Amino acid sequence: MTAIELTDDELIILNNCMNEICNGVQIEDWEFQTRVGSPRTVVQALLEKINAALPAER
Repeated sequence: MTAIELTDDELIILNNCMNEICNGVQIEDWEFQTRVGSPRTVVQALLEKINAALPAER
């Protein structure tokens, strides 16, 4: 496991980028893992963790 520290703003940037990749840009499921490096379900689970860590007020 690797630990890093992020500011709230950095965490929001990461959340927004991952959200765009998962939900905004149209990438077919068969191509998603090739382009992103992980299956969509794994990235979506990570996005949920990041979203839960975001400050309540954004």
